[in-house]
Amino acid sequence: MIHTQQRDANPLFNDQQRGQVERLRAELVQTLDQNSYLRNNNRDMQNSIANLRQKIKDLNDAGRLINITKIYLIII
Repeated sequence: MIHTQQRDANPLFNDQQRGQVERLRAELVQTLDQNSYLRNNNRDMQNSIANLRQKIKDLNDAGRLINITKIYLIII
């Protein structure tokens, strides 16, 4: 009760407090948006890395098949 009376008695304190709450809210929303953006970028990069790894594996496998074919032809 005393705390409420003190805040009501000082409207400047209430305005300052409201301003601070609004700034913190805006900062929180901005941080959450940035977090979401970075999370999506991270997922996209992980997918790109996985695709590149698969391409490298496929090229490697194809290279091995070519080498095996050369060895087979040499033997025949």
